[in-house]
Parts: sequence; C-alpha cells; structure tokens
Amino acid sequence: FCPACGTPLYSTAVENSKQVVLRLGSLKQRAELTPALQIWQRSSLSWVNNLSNIPGCQHQEAFASN
Repeated sequence: FCPACGTPLYSTAVENSKQVVLRLGSLKQRAELTPALQIWQRSSLSWVNNLSNIPGCQHQEAFASN
C-alpha cells in the first residue's frame, strides 16, 4: 500500500506468490506497458475484445495454477 494515500500498488495470490499483479493506476509508465496476460475473460466487457491475441484464462483459479 502507498504510505501516503493507502492505495494498493500490487497483489499476489497465496497459491502463486511468484507472480505479481501491478495496479496500473499507480504507475506513471502504464501507457508504455504491453499486456502479457488477461484474466477473468469470462466477465470481460465487449470493448476488451482487442486483447484477443493475448493469452488468458476464464477465472482466477486457472491464473493461479500457471
């Protein structure tokens, strides 16, 4: 968490603590980052379809086991 405002900066899953998910809203360089994985595809909105060539999974459990 940010010590100034309390915003979460990243998260990890207990089952897979080697992978870290960055909270993009906390990064100044977020426009320069290229997506590498899309999770929760099952509940994605229609405008997310432009990420179809990025590997993904349907829910958190599949992400945690990778």
